Amino acid sequence: MSAEIEPIVVERIYEAPISVVWEAITDSEKMRRWYFTEMTDFRPEVGFETEFTVHHEGQDYVHQWKVTEVVPE
Repeated sequence: MSAEIEPIVVERIYEAPISVVWEAITDSEKMRRWYFTEMTDFRPEVGFETEFTVHHEGQDYVHQWKVTEVVPE
């Protein structure tokens, strides 16, 4: 990830049990089903990195993720 580009940080509050939200943002199969079909792998481990491209309305959006902290549930 380039140091020159500020990351996009998204914060949300959901009316759901913490365990359900945790699974939705850490289980790669559920993540693909709900929002990123292009993602091939994800692990909630510090240091894990992944990159994938989402094509939407004629544009390509590169997603670069690096896990910097993990606080289960």
